[in-house]
Amino acid sequence: MRRDGPLAEIADELGVLRGRIKALKAREQVLWQAILDARPNGTVSGESFTLDVRRQVSRRLDGQQLPDHIREDPRYWKTVETQVVTTRPRRDTAPPWDMAEDFALIEPF
Repeated sequence: MRRDGPLAEIADELGVLRGRIKALKAREQVLWQAILDARPNGTVSGESFTLDVRRQVSRRLDGQQLPDHIREDPRYWKTVETQVVTTRPRRDTAPPWDMAEDFALIEPF
């Protein structure tokens, strides 16, 4: 098995953490949909948290509706450079046990 020095443990931990975050976001969507389906009126209080459902309106610019001469003019664009860190499971290893257990714990019922 190839290990890439001191960053190897960080790579593994980050991959596991991102897997947990993905599972938590999926669970959040399930709970969010259950809240919307129940259509609560006003405030709902749990043992530790309170939730309110309300409508919020915001405005966003729809770039596709702008005239071509503006969309294609480089003066209206700026280039932004960012660093991107990606993680992916290695094909030659199984996910860590705690990662697999975390996924099982937060699957929707």
